[in-house]
Amino acid sequence: MRGRNAIRAWGPALAATAALAAVGCGGSNADATGTKGTFTVAVPKAEFPAKQDVSHAARMRIDVRNAGRRDIGNLAVTIEAKGQGTTAPSFTRRNDQAGLAEPFSTVWVVDEGPRPGATAYANTWALGRLRSGQTKSFVWHVTPVVPGRHVVTYRIAPGLGNQGTARLAGGGRPAGTFAVNVSGDAPQQIVNPESGKVEPAPPGG
Repeated sequence: MRGRNAIRAWGPALAATAALAAVGCGGSNADATGTKGTFTVAVPKAEFPAKQDVSHAARMRIDVRNAGRRDIGNLAVTIEAKGQGTTAPSFTRRNDQAGLAEPFSTVWVVDEGPRPGATAYANTWALGRLRSGQTKSFVWHVTPVVPGRHVVTYRIAPGLGNQGTARLAGGGRPAGTFAVNVSGDAPQQIVNPESGKVEPAPPGG
């Protein structure tokens, strides 16, 4: 009887230890317990200005709605330079010029990303559980620093790692492309009538 009682006493402790180990090895608990399968989503809004100016702030916004019946465990969006995948950090481009210590050039400075969305996965932000019918917004505040034409892609997933697949109601992939022309003209300046200080003119001003 003593041996059986010892097993009963150790059972809850072993279960708790296993749970802690799972969380420690897999990041957040939501990451470790993500549900697999196919999840239906909608993208009611995806916008990033097609015309931008160097040194003028811009905003990228992607809204995602859970159009299915099941909750999504950890809604995630990955941002990449077209054709470069996650080999280049988000909002940069690969620079193959010989002799460079850093093979990437920053195209946009990220002033603020989706909060609290940072993850350990390359180029990916996540905003946690998305209940059926709920919508969440991913917003990046950035400043372009390299003129020229740049193409950025995004793709949506229901979790981090191998945790299912997201699909649109029509069966397509919830992904898209932003083609942006960044003007290299020096930013214009204006005198703020309230403060009397010289400030950058607003975009389009």
